[in-house]
Amino acid sequence: MSHNGYNSHHPPASLQVKSKFDSEWRRFSIPLNNGGHVSYDGFRNLVEKLHHLESVQFT
Repeated sequence: MSHNGYNSHHPPASLQVKSKFDSEWRRFSIPLNNGGHVSYDGFRNLVEKLHHLESVQFT
């Protein structure tokens, strides 16, 4: 077993995320289906939804 607690022969089934906006923290996990790939747009949409930022314009 590797130092970080994951079995080096099997990749993790999910990606653990800790997100902060202003003073609001959110912890969530993203399942790594499709061979471990998470799209940027999918990740961004999830963060916007969790922090209620759908109406805030990103630049």
